Amino acid sequence: MKLISKIDHVYAGGLAVLHPEGQQTGIYKQRHTSPVRVALHGIVGDQHGDRRVHGGPEKAVHQYAAQNYERLAQAFPDSAAELKAGSLGENISAVGLSELNVHIGDVFQVGSAILQVSQPRSPCWKINHRFDAEHMSMFVAKQRITGCTTGFSSRAISKKGLGSNFWSGTLNGFPSTSSGRCSCRTDR
Repeated sequence: MKLISKIDHVYAGGLAVLHPEGQQTGIYKQRHTSPVRVALHGIVGDQHGDRRVHGGPEKAVHQYAAQNYERLAQAFPDSAAELKAGSLGENISAVGLSELNVHIGDVFQVGSAILQVSQPRSPCWKINHRFDAEHMSMFVAKQRITGCTTGFSSRAISKKGLGSNFWSGTLNGFPSTSSGRCSCRTDR
């Protein structure tokens, strides 16, 4: 089975201060309109405030399905105007590739880069502060079990350019790492 989805946007960014405590964060990404390069630890120039839990070889690129924002906006109407593609710190926004049809181990070609889905996203508490919404990260985590809206991370297999108009891939048939259903389904 082949999945093809147009990339809506590619995002990367530097560090910024997250209020109210003043932590460094990389959640504020800027849209890139020209190709970007993928390296072992992520998109070149993309920074993360806490490298223990963001970025790195197993979380080089984060994708979040654009259609999931509607569900978040319904649950958090006070933040709805800010809930738009890129605002959760993802690197790729695309419609159609979500936790419902993407599995851990799937391989995708994005431009000249080849990425392999490595794990579901674990929502960070910084989402709450970013949107001033106390329970947003818990909602995203809960949806991981019931509705699959967390997004997923990928490792870079081929570290070349990223930024083509399409994200296309073939489900690769790697064995599942789990028999349970979660975001980035592993129940083939």
